[in-house]
Amino acid sequence: MHTIVRRNAYYQALFFFVDGVMSADVRMSPREAILIFRERFEIDDLDVSVAVTTFNRMRAEYIRNNNLFDEKQDKSTQPDDGTNHRHACHGMGESRR
Repeated sequence: MHTIVRRNAYYQALFFFVDGVMSADVRMSPREAILIFRERFEIDDLDVSVAVTTFNRMRAEYIRNNNLFDEKQDKSTQPDDGTNHRHACHGMGESRR
């Protein structure tokens, strides 16, 4: 079972929202996407630095446990401070036909 599935719904929502925002705009950092998440869902007490750390850990878990990533993609599991615009998006928008 993928480790993301074992997380609670809040962290799953955070992870996939942030991942989706970053996929839509590859210039977006995790921190910026989390600020959008906080505003969108009106979570005033969200600790952004904790959320960035959580996202980075979940991203590392997702990459380690996901066999969809090929060797050409960024498989780095090192956490960042939320300002790094690193995001695995190799092949995004390419036709698979």
